[in-house]
Amino acid sequence: MSSKLFLLSSLCVLVFVATGCGQSDRAGGETEVDIIVEEADSNSEEKYEEDDEELILTEDEKNGIFPQYIVQDDGDSEETKIEKIKLFFSKKYNKDIKNIQVSIAEDSGNFVMGGVSLSDDLGDQGLYFAAKVDGEWQVAWDGNGIPTCDVLGDFNFPMDLMVGCYLEDVKTEAELKADEIFGLLNGLRTETGMAFNDIVPNKYFEWNDGNEYWVIEGHKAVAVGFEENADTTPVQEYFQSKGFQFDVNNMSDGTVESSVGYKKDDIVCKISNSFDSGVSGGIIEVYCAVLELE
Repeated sequence: MSSKLFLLSSLCVLVFVATGCGQSDRAGGETEVDIIVEEADSNSEEKYEEDDEELILTEDEKNGIFPQYIVQDDGDSEETKIEKIKLFFSKKYNKDIKNIQVSIAEDSGNFVMGGVSLSDDLGDQGLYFAAKVDGEWQVAWDGNGIPTCDVLGDFNFPMDLMVGCYLEDVKTEAELKADEIFGLLNGLRTETGMAFNDIVPNKYFEWNDGNEYWVIEGHKAVAVGFEENADTTPVQEYFQSKGFQFDVNNMSDGTVESSVGYKKDDIVCKISNSFDSGVSGGIIEVYCAVLELE
């Protein structure tokens, strides 16, 4: 009996539209059965989204990276790290890897620090910091002192391994300019071949900016011992090679002393030569300073 009912129901579904199967025959006294088909709500998905909790993604998740589903690599073993760091030192210092001793004191995955000796003598041991960069172990710093924080920071060392590093003093613009002038005057000896003495700071000289004279403080270098008025041509050529331009406002030609001026940006230099037969003969004096007009 149940099989017949199932077949009948299936047939009614197939021919419902054409035949009206399931419509009541009120004359026969049968109960009317209405089949109602509801249209899908086109806004149901939107309602779901509105009712759902707001989903906040990290930048990695927005890019399709979900750390909780990534199998983390355990990385190199301590033995592997030591061998690769020894290989780095062998290449850097051209030493036999068999004589290099490396130990690890602190290990933070791709960052380690420890001791290194380039010989069998462990008493001659230094400190090193190494990092794994693009799959290769590199030594960021090694020596007997303390690394700067900038050096370790360039390799993105974690903070727990940067304890003890030191910050280099940041020089002011005036200090950087003073270093530039010192290097400029120091090069006179090596590039002109003249016997300039040590550079002396806090020396004053006059400079004409085209409108008025200024007394400015700078550095001074002196070359002495010439038999007559010294030729300043090599000194002038030196400054020209460094990008300095001749300044006509600071040229003078006297019987006892003459001078010429050169300028590059805010650095000015004055070259003078004189002769004193009773003291030291010919003298060349070179002054350089930063010109700060108020």
